[in-house]
Amino acid sequence: MLQKKLKLGAFVLLISSLTCLATAGTLANLARLSRWIRLHYTAALQSKEALTYTGPISSTPAGQVAIGLSVQSVGNNAPQFILLLGNVRIKGKITPTTTGATLPTQLRLTYSHNSPKGKTLNSESFTVRVQSDGLIPVQNFRFTQFDVYSPNEVLQETVSAVDTPMPAGTLKLLVRHTIGNARSASSADADLTDSETATPPQLIYAYTHFIEDRKANEAFGPFILKALGQPGFTLSGTARISGKLINDDTGVPFPGTVNVSVDHVNAKTKALISSDNFNITLNPDGTIPAQSFPFTTINQLGLPEAIKGTFKANHAFPFSTIQVKMTFTPSTARLSQSNRAKGSGL
Repeated sequence: MLQKKLKLGAFVLLISSLTCLATAGTLANLARLSRWIRLHYTAALQSKEALTYTGPISSTPAGQVAIGLSVQSVGNNAPQFILLLGNVRIKGKITPTTTGATLPTQLRLTYSHNSPKGKTLNSESFTVRVQSDGLIPVQNFRFTQFDVYSPNEVLQETVSAVDTPMPAGTLKLLVRHTIGNARSASSADADLTDSETATPPQLIYAYTHFIEDRKANEAFGPFILKALGQPGFTLSGTARISGKLINDDTGVPFPGTVNVSVDHVNAKTKALISSDNFNITLNPDGTIPAQSFPFTTINQLGLPEAIKGTFKANHAFPFSTIQVKMTFTPSTARLSQSNRAKGSGL
């Protein structure tokens, strides 16, 4: 009986303490927490990301990373990001340069959660079947992790051959991750249709999620992206963006433009190679009209490049759901001599 009274007393004390805290001025924080929970719940219902690569691939021993991408959110203002339970969908094709070259019968797709120093904290892998003609048929897998990435931690998505080496050639790979129960074969293919054109983009990235609010001139990021296993792009080209923002903050309008600054950094020496700066236009209703920008990644010496991007608006930015598609299409001409000179930091 005494134990029950002690438990009841502790419960009453806890409720009283929370009430005192709330009346002391934390109601605004509780409201923000409520909104945070709602947005994450919404993310669990509709969020997705789809990545398409269509381009060259080097000969790579079995078990080593043939191609991949890492993402890192850095800095004091860096947001956390989360990989939730959901579904992974993959398809594609390997076309070797040498006709009749031996192809792997299996690929391994791996999501790795790494510390800033490179230690693996968590990972999940999927074994992907490859047909004898190089076709990677549509395959679906359950993503079973609930993984929270703190600032400066690294998400790596990599592909490696399992049983035999990856031959040099062309790889077309389409990977889509949907969160929760958001799965639809038709919508999955719709994210990837750009790669079916006669001259496909080398990269397509489609993303649906929420973004947190920011004060005027308060940065999103920086975010660091690295190509893994391959030297990266060696051609100048065009970056394109389109999509829509859905405002979750009543009374806070969208800014008219968002400034994007991009630093091209040597991933090994950390030396700055070059910088780009451009503005993305937003309509008052949140539409991101299709717009394009000249964009060059410089890997003239075959060294991996890190792309460090920061986003900023000169007006307050509301809590929003973002639906965006970004592509990179290389031109047929190689970099000019002036662009090569910019790469001297390598």
